Formats: sequence, C-alpha cells, structure tokens
Amino acid sequence: MGRTPSYLFTQGLCMKTLSLAAAFLSFALATNPGVSAESGSLQQCQSIKDSIQRYTDKRRRGGSSAQMSGWQKKRNHYNRLYSRYDCKRHRRNLK
Repeated sequence: MGRTPSYLFTQGLCMKTLSLAAAFLSFALATNPGVSAESGSLQQCQSIKDSIQRYTDKRRRGGSSAQMSGWQKKRNHYNRLYSRYDCKRHRRNLK
C-alpha cells in the first residue's frame, strides 16, 4: 500500500529532464551571440521594409503558383531579417 506506482516515478523523472533541458536551452540561447537580436541601422531596416512591401505587392498582383511561392519565401526571409535586426525600434521613422 505504501508503494508509489512506477508511472508516477517516470513522469517525475521526465519532468526533471524537461526542466533541465529547458534550463540548458535558455543558457545556450543567452550565451550564443548568433541567436541574440542584432541591431540594424535605419537604412538597413528601411531597405528590408521596402523589400517586404515589394514582395507583398507582387503577391497581390498575382502570378503563377511557382512565382507566388517564391515571392512568399522571399517575403518570409525579409520578415525574419526585420525581426533579427530588431527593426521594430525604427518603426516610427520608417516610410
């Protein structure tokens, strides 16, 4: 009657493993300079925003399936750059 079911033990062990993995991941992200947000200049951010808008406009005008897919990939690439360079801090100054 005093025995703990084995599935509770494995679940507790799994939770400890997950918390250790989460701690390691947060440490790795904090210490890796390639993952942290870089700071982009106003000119870089304006260029990125212009590229995003160009591919958005192309998609709105339409095209073949292959073109639309390619433009979406390019737009997603520039959206990731916008985030990576933390361009939201230049939002007010972007045209």
